[in-house]
Amino acid sequence: MKFSPPRKRFENTPPKQKIVYTKRIGCFARDGLLMTGDSSVDFQLEDKVVIVTGSARGIGEAIAEAFGSAKCCVVIADRMARKDGFGRCEALAERINQSGGQGLVTQVDISERTQVEKMIQATLQKFGRVDVLVSNAGMMRGGSLLETDEDNLRQQFEINVKGSFICCQLVAKQMIKQGSGGKIVVISSVSGIEAEEGVLAYSSSKASLNVMVKCMAVELAPHKINVNAIAPGWVETEMTIPYLNKDLVKEINMRIPLGCMAKPDQIAGGALFLASPLADYITGHVLVIDGGLLSNITIKTAQGVPKVGY
Repeated sequence: MKFSPPRKRFENTPPKQKIVYTKRIGCFARDGLLMTGDSSVDFQLEDKVVIVTGSARGIGEAIAEAFGSAKCCVVIADRMARKDGFGRCEALAERINQSGGQGLVTQVDISERTQVEKMIQATLQKFGRVDVLVSNAGMMRGGSLLETDEDNLRQQFEINVKGSFICCQLVAKQMIKQGSGGKIVVISSVSGIEAEEGVLAYSSSKASLNVMVKCMAVELAPHKINVNAIAPGWVETEMTIPYLNKDLVKEINMRIPLGCMAKPDQIAGGALFLASPLADYITGHVLVIDGGLLSNITIKTAQGVPKVGY
């Protein structure tokens, strides 16, 4: 089998490294170090081979670029990779290459097992192994209990649950075959933890993911494969923006203790951490990144917090 081995550390780099600011992940990057202010974190991810599904846009795009900035070999896997999103995926791969990583674009519909198998084969042909899977691809359609039809329910479970299951199962088999462990990170949602009106099928599918992550973590632990999930709160992406208007954004921001919705880049740091050796003793965990949303039961209006007396 022919493949291009990942670059060696410091290969073709001058002795004195230049510090650059990586705008998309909001931090400085140098030699695999991610730094904010006076503190720095070495995620020790350089040369790791990372598959990110649903990486043509939004959270997946930000995660793929963050791994690229950490000098990983990143597989940009998306069903749009050979359609309307081809130029976008290629541009992302080029940014990853320029930041010191290696980018590979591949098309995949994660609900089709044969396509996922081809995605893994393309990864092995190019890089020779798989170290990390970020199962991010998903979909969201609104609908309450009385509004949701069976097609709506089926489609969301087909992508969000079945698709993630196929990716995790096949990648886990490859990791076991390699014998060196690995990391699996599944992108879920706070909607799978607490009820949210109007998105019954989506919330139910994400709740299923959270339990599936815990089951996989237990079963794969003997193989040194860590499985965790990230549950973002409100994030400004192309999937959520159509649901937002000025009044709703204001209402959401009042609910979030940190005062605003997240940017996709702010979710990427959690994926880097869970994929790194820093998280070697973490498995079966759902990491909530929501600005404090789920912790807040305060009733707040435009006039502030009502005074309650006893």
